[in-house]
Amino acid sequence: MKRSGAARPWMESSRGIGRSTAAAEPAVKANPSSDLSSEAKAKHSSAVAEQVAGPVSVPVLTPKNPRGVLDPGLDSGSWQTPARGTETPEMKIPKDSQVRNPIEAEFPNLPLIAKVVSRFGELYNGFEAEGAENIPKEGPALIVFYHGLVPLDAWYFGLQYYIQTGRLIRGLGDRWLFKTPLIRDLVTAVGAKEGRPETALALLKKGELVGVSPGGVREAIAGASNHYKLLWGNRQGFARVAIEARVPVIPAFTVNVEETYRAPFADHPFFQKLYESTRLPLVPVVGLGVLPFPVGLKTVIGEPIPFDPEQNPKELAEKTRQSLERLIAIHQPKATSVLKAMLNRFLSPRG
Repeated sequence: MKRSGAARPWMESSRGIGRSTAAAEPAVKANPSSDLSSEAKAKHSSAVAEQVAGPVSVPVLTPKNPRGVLDPGLDSGSWQTPARGTETPEMKIPKDSQVRNPIEAEFPNLPLIAKVVSRFGELYNGFEAEGAENIPKEGPALIVFYHGLVPLDAWYFGLQYYIQTGRLIRGLGDRWLFKTPLIRDLVTAVGAKEGRPETALALLKKGELVGVSPGGVREAIAGASNHYKLLWGNRQGFARVAIEARVPVIPAFTVNVEETYRAPFADHPFFQKLYESTRLPLVPVVGLGVLPFPVGLKTVIGEPIPFDPEQNPKELAEKTRQSLERLIAIHQPKATSVLKAMLNRFLSPRG
């Protein structure tokens, strides 16, 4: 018996489903002499479709679509959709058709902040980085920075690295940052966390990159006489965390970071006592208004110190100190001033 053209489109659309359509063929053969109404034909076709292909959207025979052809140009009355709650997992379509980066899903303002801050650093401070290849492309690591008066370098480098690689360095900050309105919102928006050992350990065990400055605020406001000197005391917490997490430690230093702003009275006994009593960086800071001085900045990432199970926190802290001091000695010009740093940026050829 010759098949009519009305059956062919449905049969063609059923190929590849993985079920036999033989049993359904008689139900979809055209019968020119049939007295069934259009509505009855539609119900019958829908039932056959469910039997063959399961509860999926299928074409329905209507006066506007008498052959059941899958035609996107037809109105919604020509389609049958599954009842709510009967969808298969494969059928569910996310509300947002774009699959977002998990980091951006957690920190939705990060891409914009990263773009603005990174671009500002490049244009205003001529920011550049060297040795970024020492940071692993996958897996956790603890990056140890020297802490300048205002750590713009950590922002510049961290956000530029995020733009270039998609990996976010989760900075650890002093608690006052997270208690100060606006500043708290800003640092949280770029993924920073309060500097607690348990927080650092949790992030590292999740496989993230973590940035820390062991010298903290004390190193930042130590005054001009202590510029580019590590003031860690006996701090070994970062080393203890790195050993427990079994991750490498990577030293990082930014050339001219102390020339971005100045705090001429920071080493005065009054301000030092004020810090010890309040734990707040309450010192007068000088720049070009709120902007930093336009000195050239370059972050240098040193060679990783690999995890060594035989190494204790004191030994690792000392090895990290020596590596960071070596970076400072090699890259930071002697007797630097704001003026010299500015002239060096604009007059020296970029290498």
